[in-house]
Amino acid sequence: MKKSLLVALVMIMAFAGLSANGQQDTETSTTNETIVLRYGEVNPNDHPVTLGANKFADLAAEKSGGRIKITVYPSSQLGDQSTMIQGTQMGAIDMVRLNPSFLVDMGLKDMQVFGLPYLFNDLGHARKAMDSDFGTDFLGKIDTAKLKMIGLGYFLETPRNYFFSEKAVTSVADMKGLKVRVPQSEIFMDTARAFGASPTPIAYSELYTALQTGVVDGAENPIAGYYANKFYEVGGNYTFDGHDLAPSIVVFSEITWSKLSDKDHAILREAFKEAQAWYREYLDGETEKAIQDMRDRGINFYEVDDISEWQDAVAPLYKKYGAGFENYVDEIRAIN
Repeated sequence: MKKSLLVALVMIMAFAGLSANGQQDTETSTTNETIVLRYGEVNPNDHPVTLGANKFADLAAEKSGGRIKITVYPSSQLGDQSTMIQGTQMGAIDMVRLNPSFLVDMGLKDMQVFGLPYLFNDLGHARKAMDSDFGTDFLGKIDTAKLKMIGLGYFLETPRNYFFSEKAVTSVADMKGLKVRVPQSEIFMDTARAFGASPTPIAYSELYTALQTGVVDGAENPIAGYYANKFYEVGGNYTFDGHDLAPSIVVFSEITWSKLSDKDHAILREAFKEAQAWYREYLDGETEKAIQDMRDRGINFYEVDDISEWQDAVAPLYKKYGAGFENYVDEIRAIN
């Protein structure tokens, strides 16, 4: 079944008051009726963020005595990122994990700060920032931005790095003229341009084929996405440049959220917090295993020659995208 048809069916079912498995959804969660929730994810089943979503579903079911059932739809089954966000706003999809850049494009400009290259020192620093009052405040901005979505929590991946089919890249000069797939977001495109590359927005679901056929020379992804989607098969030169560590955010449909009781809100938030802790531990262990497995397969991993030249190259982006958000940058960098 084509993705667009599946999305249409899900939306029709939602508007008809039906859950994905044909049960009647509850008007509110004040009874003992089963609540069936749909969670959209672009990555495949074995990706850590998808496994984290499934852990969240298990914990929500456990804490609600089986009353709250979350069905996770991986591999863009409910459409691409933009389609799923629209579905979540309409209440046809109940939850989706998204990149903050999409919220920027929807008018929540404060989220722009997360897209600034080299904002965080490393993954540990980013986790501390998201666990702090700063991270909580930013989730709250989604609730008040009138986007018809509620911020539930963060799934932080390892840094996004560039990888290529043919070329070994260790310096900014090596990036010149390369066609690099990036998400359709201005800051991602400008980051690639700052390094001298030619940004090429392509749907994530089409990336493997684009690399295989030479439509693009490379792309960028955290290790988990690179490994789970087997991009190493068609892009076997991976460079640890660490240009992006923006936290992905799980959002809830405001339409669905408003139908749930305060008790169920608490259950879902507690379940997500525990799933987040599980996910972090799992991610840390699996990242090293994935890298070793790919090394054994002959995949090349490179460190950059001089990280300061990469940071200097994107410094102008702080003026373009960080203007007015200097206090956020200072606050993040003060967290240790």
